[in-house]
Amino acid sequence: MMRGKGSAPCARRVRGVVIADLPFGSYQASAEQCFHTAVRFMKEGGAHAVKLEGGVEMLPQVEKLVQSGIPVMAHIGFTPQMEHQLGGYRVQGRGEDAQRLIDTAKAFETAGAFAVLIEMVPGEVGRAITEAISIPTVGIGAGNQCDAQVLVWQDMAGLRSGRLPRFVKQYADLRSVLHTAARDFALEVGAGTFPGPEHTF
Repeated sequence: MMRGKGSAPCARRVRGVVIADLPFGSYQASAEQCFHTAVRFMKEGGAHAVKLEGGVEMLPQVEKLVQSGIPVMAHIGFTPQMEHQLGGYRVQGRGEDAQRLIDTAKAFETAGAFAVLIEMVPGEVGRAITEAISIPTVGIGAGNQCDAQVLVWQDMAGLRSGRLPRFVKQYADLRSVLHTAARDFALEVGAGTFPGPEHTF
């Protein structure tokens, strides 16, 4: 679900956009490396845009891609590819760090990013970033004031087990459904009841 800047949520029909998440190690070394990786995703992977993680150190990469005609989404806040550098799976943007994130989002907008994904920050920080920039914000664990929301589909559909992040809402329990289906299949094969006459040529 997306909402326009300063408007109520809207559910208009839109075409899907494929945004390729650049893999760790494929863009950090230089703007040139980033460019060649992004070109492969666009030409060979059918991507319409790319996403990269990081702070202001990624500005040269964003500028290079934008100047080359490649749309870029920036990813700030908790950046999973830098989990160990950030000290683990932790909320970002608390206290004085909030202003750093706002400034980073502004810098990415100036560099030409078409949107900013904000992950795992306090809701008020997600709102402040959204108000500070004119390009769309996409939240994942960043409160309900971002312009759009995203969830990892395996989390949303209940395919993962174990402890889930606080911001995840499971809309289905497909893991249990698939587990039951696999168990019943194995039992029927073991009992010789599948395949039955109706499944045999």
